[in-house]
Amino acid sequence: MGHLGQIIKELREYRDLSQLELCEDICTQSFISRLEKGEVSPSAQVLYRIALRLGVDINYFFEFANNCRKDYAREFCEEIRKLIIHSSFQEAQDLLLAETNNPRFKSMDMQKFMLWNKGICDYYVNQEFHRSIRTLNHALKITETALTILTVRDIEIMNSIANIYNEERDIDNAVAWYQCAIQYWKRTPSFQKDNLYYRILYNYAVVLSRKEDYQQALNLCNKGIRACLENHNLYLLGEFLYEKGLNLSYLGEKTNSQKYMKQALYLSEIQEKVSYVTFINGRMEKL
Repeated sequence: MGHLGQIIKELREYRDLSQLELCEDICTQSFISRLEKGEVSPSAQVLYRIALRLGVDINYFFEFANNCRKDYAREFCEEIRKLIIHSSFQEAQDLLLAETNNPRFKSMDMQKFMLWNKGICDYYVNQEFHRSIRTLNHALKITETALTILTVRDIEIMNSIANIYNEERDIDNAVAWYQCAIQYWKRTPSFQKDNLYYRILYNYAVVLSRKEDYQQALNLCNKGIRACLENHNLYLLGEFLYEKGLNLSYLGEKTNSQKYMKQALYLSEIQEKVSYVTFINGRMEKL
């Protein structure tokens, strides 16, 4: 359900009332009909009397409508993130554009969410690197909290900025943003228990490996593996094991390298990550 009229219609039908019975001594049947279609809005007095006739408190209408808005917004955010995760950037961009002027999305948090994902799509769909970074930085400035206590969404945006710099092979800026994200993330109450922490650590390890800072990349992999095991979380465990093996190979420890790559392969096979299994096998053949 969406607008107020739909809520009134469902309640009326639930009470087994006709439009004529509902409107008696309150308004006209025509007004009820138009109200249920969303064509008109009732005055406070009319809405109060309709609520009495339907046997509910007037606040029920506002709470129900608010919950509907929240449900739609949550489903929208989930769909956008699903598309982004699966690299369906064009679909995500189309959906974002379609909802740009939706009045349900005027809260600061939703504006931040829209800008965050728009910035990602600017880069991967439109190849607009500079515009993407500007948009993501703009999203960071929309906040209801002090800079010292950024939200999880702010840290996700930092991670996205770092990822884009990494894609551009701008290693120094990528490292700086990953470091910033980790520093703020450590201030959150349960920073090791959210998958975002693992993503930042993993991405940071990858970029350090590209920078040929293999020992530091290895340290981050070990930290990620420990966090996964301590929190009984398999998310990215296989990827951390693979990166550990890769960096060990760069450091000349081929025996240990094979050991961790085999562990990564075994775990990825259990999790049915088919493309990643193929990737690891191909890499191991080259070692």
